[in-house]
Amino acid sequence: MFTQHLIKGILATSLVIMTFSMAQASHTKVVLGPVQLGGSCKDAEVSTRMDRTTGHFIIAPENYVALIENGSTLARKTCLFSIPFEAKPNRAVRIRLPKIKGSIALDQGSMGEINYEIFFSGLIGEKTSLSFTGNENIFEKDFDETSTVQEVIYECGKSGIIRGNSSILVRNNNPNTRVALIHVQKFGIKIDSIPCQ
Repeated sequence: MFTQHLIKGILATSLVIMTFSMAQASHTKVVLGPVQLGGSCKDAEVSTRMDRTTGHFIIAPENYVALIENGSTLARKTCLFSIPFEAKPNRAVRIRLPKIKGSIALDQGSMGEINYEIFFSGLIGEKTSLSFTGNENIFEKDFDETSTVQEVIYECGKSGIIRGNSSILVRNNNPNTRVALIHVQKFGIKIDSIPCQ
């Protein structure tokens, strides 16, 4: 009962589901296409929006959760996404400050790990990793982490695809574990363009 209430509380995220059609923000001079998902969240609903406070484009897949249950010792999920884009002539698309947000709950004897990277298709991304360890009082935390990757600039005037790869892993070595889960609620990335050098 304790675990069920805790899980319901953590997963009680209201998502406004909408289709993100081809649209252009005049100040960015970048046209974005619809977000496509892959991996464990391939068939999930996804919501997208612009965070007016931070300037991040937000991608929120539904129910991206790794959960230990029924005496299992390992849970792993992956979520991939792609965003096609079009650049204007004499402008280069830039991505900056990728971030990830969610929550964890880990009992003693359990641990969790998150890996993610956001990059241009055809280029190598820089992976960011987060790790957490449970304790006897159940370690609970909401995380909102911004990567140390400052910016990556694409070819001048070229269209392409922005990709995101992520994985969440929960391990458990305690047969009496009450709860061990990671819930990723959303990813964020700043997308704009700059004059070609």
